[in-house]
Amino acid sequence: ITISINTNATTTNAAHTFRMDDCYLIPAGGITAVGAAIRSSPSPDQAYVALGRCVVQWNETTFTWEAVYIDSADAITAIIEFNDTIYVGFGESNGATPRQYISGSGTTWTTAAINATTTHHDNHARYFVKARNGYGEWALWKAGPSTDQGTERNKIQWSTDPSNTGSWNPSTAFTVGSTSRNITGLYSFEDSFIVTKVDGIWVWDGIINSFIVLTPEWERSIDEENGSVGQNWHGDVFLHTIRQGFFRFSRAGLFDLSPLLVAPRLSDFGGRVTAMSACARELILALDRPLADTTTTKTARLARMRMGDDNRWQIHTTQEPAMALIDTLFFHRDNRLWAFGRTYNADLADYIPAANVWIEPSKTAAPYADTTPVIESTGTFDTSIWHGGAPEENKALIALTIWGEDLDIDHTIAAHFGRDGLVASNYALGTFNGTDRIQTLLFKDINNPVEEAVGHFFQLRFTLTTTNTVSPKLYAFALHTQLVPKPTRAWEVEAWV
Repeated sequence: ITISINTNATTTNAAHTFRMDDCYLIPAGGITAVGAAIRSSPSPDQAYVALGRCVVQWNETTFTWEAVYIDSADAITAIIEFNDTIYVGFGESNGATPRQYISGSGTTWTTAAINATTTHHDNHARYFVKARNGYGEWALWKAGPSTDQGTERNKIQWSTDPSNTGSWNPSTAFTVGSTSRNITGLYSFEDSFIVTKVDGIWVWDGIINSFIVLTPEWERSIDEENGSVGQNWHGDVFLHTIRQGFFRFSRAGLFDLSPLLVAPRLSDFGGRVTAMSACARELILALDRPLADTTTTKTARLARMRMGDDNRWQIHTTQEPAMALIDTLFFHRDNRLWAFGRTYNADLADYIPAANVWIEPSKTAAPYADTTPVIESTGTFDTSIWHGGAPEENKALIALTIWGEDLDIDHTIAAHFGRDGLVASNYALGTFNGTDRIQTLLFKDINNPVEEAVGHFFQLRFTLTTTNTVSPKLYAFALHTQLVPKPTRAWEVEAWV
């Protein structure tokens, strides 16, 4: 690629010096990341991401993502690894213009030509999934058209060899529901897979040898968002649907987990899941925020979900990457969590790609205690709203005592509070920065304790700050209060008879 920089001040290039701090190119045709694939390699596993019209590969030497394939016209619809080869789909043909899938690795890619007719459906794919076929063979399944120059999006086929020396089976593709209802995703489930469409979840029924729908109620909410995001984890499949739906599909049925992500006071993120990934112990969710996608300051949220000892789901938000939408999440080399997405640039009046990586702890589930921790310099959390079991009575705040560790002038915990509907950061109490494990702050030391530290309801906010990789720790806290009931007036009446 040759980049020329000119000035309109003169037609010559004399006496002009240009300095560039950074530069990157965004090929036209979209920037949405539709997935990632990992190919086994001795040092280390190769990571690929499908981004707009590009396939990019991670370079472990230069620590950069490098474009290894750029399509001339079409955006990628799917990417997957099968038998140590990366397969990339581009959807159906555009009339007489083919959009064949490609296969390969590195900078070597082969265009599908299983059929000599370039627009033949055997050469096209919109989605992929790996699962066994009816003969018990490990196969690659694809969703795509079923006729030459076809646009059908409700057909699937399998192949044990999707290269140009192989074939797709059966010759008459399996049909999943009606032609007018598009497939939105293919997801592995145990040793098989499920199909999601705009109108429901479909599975294979071996008795009638056809796909059947398990969620006929989706017929009333047909949308391309239904099942467009999914992830298998612990033997189940977790799916996103329209209107912030979040479901778990298992052999026992379909379970609605949407309430985990929706609560009246959770205003900093919504229940819409834009991407998922999983490791052995937890499910990672990318959550949208209830802001316009074109908000230049919009950030996404990551949440981690696991099952607790009491068989109840535990979910908590963690990272806040500086991107408006997260489109793809995946793990690489066990401890690298990558997020690919996009953010809006007001100068360009368009979206630009964005990527973040987090190094997961290798020795412990608690990041702060890892051998080489990578932590944020500051973080906050708010407590629940407290009324002491007597919401109708006034309480006076007396003191706040914490039990902590690794506290000093460089590792601090600041305390704020709000009362009776005010935000938790409304009043500043003080900062714990001593070296003792038990420390106390008194509410009488604030500016106006009579007005600010008396109320019916209270909420605390703790802000932890560090200057290095040692994190201040908060193990417990105690809020000392005193009831301040309204004075009761007593009258003494004497009667003489």
